[in-house]
Amino acid sequence: MASVQTECMPQVGFKLRDQPFGSSLSIPFDSIRISGLHNRAHGRDNRDAAFWANTLVASVDGQRYLAKLYTPGCGGEKAFEHDLDRLMKAKGSNLPRVFAYSNDATTPCIVFSASRIIPFHAYPAELLRASPGTALQDTWQLLIDMKASSQCILNAVEGMIRNYPTLPTGVLCDALAKASVDDRGSIVLTPEIDGRPFDCAQEVEELVKTAWAEFFRAGKYRPLRALGYALTGNAYAVLGKSPREFETPASALEYLQQFWVPPSRRYLSWPSNSKGFFEPGDIGVFEMQIGKGQVFRKLSSVAAELGGVVTKISAGDFVEVQPGVQRATCLPMSEDDRTSSVMMSWSTTLSHSKTEWHWLCENATRLATDHGVPPVDLVLLTKTNHGLSVRSLETLRRRIRKPIYFYVHIDETGSASELYWTFKDSPLCSEEIRKLASNPDLAGLPLPAPEMYFGDKPYPARYLQLESADL
Repeated sequence: MASVQTECMPQVGFKLRDQPFGSSLSIPFDSIRISGLHNRAHGRDNRDAAFWANTLVASVDGQRYLAKLYTPGCGGEKAFEHDLDRLMKAKGSNLPRVFAYSNDATTPCIVFSASRIIPFHAYPAELLRASPGTALQDTWQLLIDMKASSQCILNAVEGMIRNYPTLPTGVLCDALAKASVDDRGSIVLTPEIDGRPFDCAQEVEELVKTAWAEFFRAGKYRPLRALGYALTGNAYAVLGKSPREFETPASALEYLQQFWVPPSRRYLSWPSNSKGFFEPGDIGVFEMQIGKGQVFRKLSSVAAELGGVVTKISAGDFVEVQPGVQRATCLPMSEDDRTSSVMMSWSTTLSHSKTEWHWLCENATRLATDHGVPPVDLVLLTKTNHGLSVRSLETLRRRIRKPIYFYVHIDETGSASELYWTFKDSPLCSEEIRKLASNPDLAGLPLPAPEMYFGDKPYPARYLQLESADL
């Protein structure tokens, strides 16, 4: 195989010789792994695969590159031609750069000039490990590069959108959400056309904000939260000024702070992997634990200082029949009513929710001193979500001749303290509930019993956490 001299002139007809892993494409890991990956590639339909699926690290003339294999027989040939055509026409953009390609019918292949691609959502972690002092500015600059790349792609697809009105409008926003960073630290966007809808007339800055502002507000990348707040507050100002214009990280941070969203919009989403029986008003800290990741350690509860907890029913088939008692009715099966399930969802918040931010600002130092933690590490849980559903009611409804009632008793903390079903159209008293719990047959309900699922542990939804500038 002739050596490739330049990235500007990709080698046409790049050959793989006898087999995909022949001497022209050597893979630096053991043959068993190669064989397994290749078999899995042949079992996939390329029309539905993510763009970077089935990529391998290849060696061409002694240099490492990424190679993307296409599966013949299940859309691979068309996917290969489609990707290659778009990539070759997109010179100068931040789409993946083609180094070489193979039009061998047995295994079509594209070789890219990058030796490594890492998803953008994982790249800030590398920056924080390698250079924590400049990670904020480096990430900020990558977002600016992403904006420039987005404009190039928007210009490229503008004709397609105009000529094909039915083309999915998620082209650019989805490309931003799937952005990657190559081995040179440059933004690389995927050429896939799919994803969530967006308005093609929307400004590119707004698209970058939609794709990444909430991500940088998450606790996982706490040192970059200032960027997320500012991007949410004024994406145009953030993406219109390069961080390279600032002499120090402190001056760059000061610039971002003037665009932070107001306190009423500074609520943060609870980490999905940090679960437990927590309630609004709980004060604690997030900690990293081996094998568990980020977990919440409760220090105390300040719910009483913020007026206690308020419960709000947000949706469902239950109605309140007594204070704190919700009821759903299950009727015998009929032609007009074939309901198979009933559900309810509710949330709990702090009574003084309008002042909880200011309360935290005024009391963070005191609480931090009491518990021996930095004030900026304190977390105030402000909202929990709850859910309940009763499923598989069809068989039960065919066996009954009169209504069955499902009851949920919600206590002062917003939790479902009691959950039962009965033929009685009024709630049971505490003694009746106790007897029913010890002997369910007392209810006299026909089998099979319906499946009842409910959140015995309320799911934390949002929290507040201060930054140094707030203290």
